[in-house]
Amino acid sequence: MNNLAQTMKKIWNTLPYRLAHFGVSGEREMLLKRFEILLTDKIDVTGKTIIDYGCGGGLLGLHLLSKFKIKRYIAYDISERSIERAKAELKEFGNTEFNLVPIPHSWDFKSKAPDIIACFACIIHFPTHLYLNNFMQECNKSNAKYLVFEIRDNGHGTLFQKKPYSSKDSVIHACYTTAKDIAGMLENYELIDETELSQVECKTLTFRKKRDRITT
Repeated sequence: MNNLAQTMKKIWNTLPYRLAHFGVSGEREMLLKRFEILLTDKIDVTGKTIIDYGCGGGLLGLHLLSKFKIKRYIAYDISERSIERAKAELKEFGNTEFNLVPIPHSWDFKSKAPDIIACFACIIHFPTHLYLNNFMQECNKSNAKYLVFEIRDNGHGTLFQKKPYSSKDSVIHACYTTAKDIAGMLENYELIDETELSQVECKTLTFRKKRDRITT
């Protein structure tokens, strides 16, 4: 798994900016519109601490920090290049934190006390079922009130490439998964919304922490 993670890091540090979600070549406005529809239209983000997993160029942070009075924006990415780009994009804001995902992977989201964990345009590139499961288990015990995940759902369960991250091409469409798959990994959460994004062949899932699972 560590060798795979090192390969992931190398590829995401060298992919073209468009594929790394840096918001170039007209993609910026499209990404910002998706964030507005999928997060801020459905959840009140005012005063909230938000984790952005797979931050890319920091465009979700820019959207939240410039338009809404959020408490804190916490970014994660496996790519040093992405973290540096996000820092530069958000340098005028003080309530930010940037984290390079360590290898071997460890997240400990709960220690950040998030209200919301968002993962846009990232789960679709997870390379193995183990990676997906480990990530979901961290989210499951995070105690965040909401989880918002963008997935690529082909209706046939989870399908991973036989040789994940063997080349730059293999990061595209690496992970297909269904809402049922994700919900099955999140016993502390209930699915409250599914939104189709036909233009990018994706679906966004919004989960809310179950009332009897909330801890202080």
